[in-house]
Amino acid sequence: EVQAREGQAVRRGQCLLMVEAMKLQHELCAGMDGVVRRIAVRPGDPVSPRQVLLELDPLPPSDPDPADAQA
Repeated sequence: EVQAREGQAVRRGQCLLMVEAMKLQHELCAGMDGVVRRIAVRPGDPVSPRQVLLELDPLPPSDPDPADAQA
């Protein structure tokens, strides 16, 4: 089950995919804040170990708040 879409901004820990293996469901979650660049699988596709399922680009660092710089 794909729970994200290409171009979507996601947060670290957000579930992106559900993969079934040996009758168990496994959540695959974002390891960082980012934007989904590409989803390489579709629901029902068989997958292999080390296969790329989804590509995630890191979010650029946010600009510091100018009010924080004056503190």
